[in-house]
Amino acid sequence: HTDAALVERARAAGVMGYLLKPLRPAELAPALDLAIARFAETRQLKQTLEGRKVIERAKGTLMARLGLTEDEAFKRLRRAAMDSRKPMVEVARALLVSESVIS
Repeated sequence: HTDAALVERARAAGVMGYLLKPLRPAELAPALDLAIARFAETRQLKQTLEGRKVIERAKGTLMARLGLTEDEAFKRLRRAAMDSRKPMVEVARALLVSESVIS
């Protein structure tokens, strides 16, 4: 069944795949594996995007507070991450939390 409206509703709902009737048991495991892999990939991409947003906000804070250029702010965050041996996104989050306490 390839009803375009149904496919569009499934896509809008975030469906990772679907099976056609009659369902054959041999198709179920590969379809589930693919759906799980796509879900994990989507979740990872969302986390990466959210991390980049946090880093961008932290760069903006450094630029406003210290009068740095975007590149200088990025380098400061990167250096702080390297010095503390923490991911840059963790350093950026900590900066934003401390900024919210100060402001």
